[in-house]
Amino acid sequence: KICADVRVNPRAPRFGTTILAVHGLTETAAAWGPLTDAIFSDRELRSRVRRVIAIDLPGHGDSPMPVGLPGALFGELTTDDNVSVLIQSIRILRELGLGSSMIFGHSMGGLEIQGAQGALLAKGSSLADLGIRRALLLAPVPGGRHRFTPPPPGALSALLLTHPAPGT
Repeated sequence: KICADVRVNPRAPRFGTTILAVHGLTETAAAWGPLTDAIFSDRELRSRVRRVIAIDLPGHGDSPMPVGLPGALFGELTTDDNVSVLIQSIRILRELGLGSSMIFGHSMGGLEIQGAQGALLAKGSSLADLGIRRALLLAPVPGGRHRFTPPPPGALSALLLTHPAPGT
């Protein structure tokens, strides 16, 4: 069971952008409240962003620890466990008509978004195939297990940013 905080902007058009937000290691979905309020108050963004859905990863906020895993302590879940939960959450939200076209991740949430993209690419898919066209990583934990190799031109260009210092 994964819980989510769904905040809807009454001023946005019915088909405005939906953002999925993934919190950091010591946070919960509630951490996205102030940024959501700022987006809904911003003169330009309030007319574009329809909703922000912030999920509570397992063992955070209102989401309980998973049942049936060996052990069930907070520190026993791996990044791969959370990557799997994130991918499943994206798919379920799409099935419920709450699909996101943009994803935000803070700290560990950024690492899990990178992990989700890597896991999907390894299976011949991508976040873009799940409807997510933009990602914003705020102070993300850098992915360390796999070296990032840019995809062929055009495949994920909306998700890439090249910066002079850290690179792609």
